[in-house]
Amino acid sequence: MRRSALLVVSLLATAACTSTRPVAEKRPAEPARPVGGGTSANPAEQWILAFPNTSAPAGISEIIPASADEVYAQLAEAYAAAGIEVAVANSRERTLGNEDFRATRRLGRTALTEYVNCGEELSLTGSMAASKAMRLSVLSTVTPSGESCRLSTRVQAAVTTGERGGAVICQSTGALETTIARTVKLRLLRS
Repeated sequence: MRRSALLVVSLLATAACTSTRPVAEKRPAEPARPVGGGTSANPAEQWILAFPNTSAPAGISEIIPASADEVYAQLAEAYAAAGIEVAVANSRERTLGNEDFRATRRLGRTALTEYVNCGEELSLTGSMAASKAMRLSVLSTVTPSGESCRLSTRVQAAVTTGERGGAVICQSTGALETTIARTVKLRLLRS
């Protein structure tokens, strides 16, 4: 009963903040920045150069009042609900996600512009997330924290501009990370 009450309070707190990021580990908004600029014609190489540290700290973390194993067990369904195919699943390290996939305009039923800010200041037509194919990396890690656990999710995105093989690095809005955490909490309440 106490665990359910904590999950409900946690879920309500997340719902109240759906348009903002959780308090933990806020990042200042950075403008999209061009990368590459012709040094490599291979967009995959630019992706690797742009994101060399795949073990970098997660963008948004949230404490969830459940065991790490219970939360990890719900992650794959949360990713499926968001429209992300799981390509990385390490149950020993409790890491799950997809470090390299493409999406154009939408991720699942949600417009990419809800999840990333991308090139608004570089494009005359608005956000590049609304019109161009985007490469994404979404990775979640669950770590024990006493009787609770910490769910950390990192979202990285880039758009190839077509200008001499250049790319624009996009910034997460925090909405996808929040959606994943909220879906996990809802699934825990139902279990």
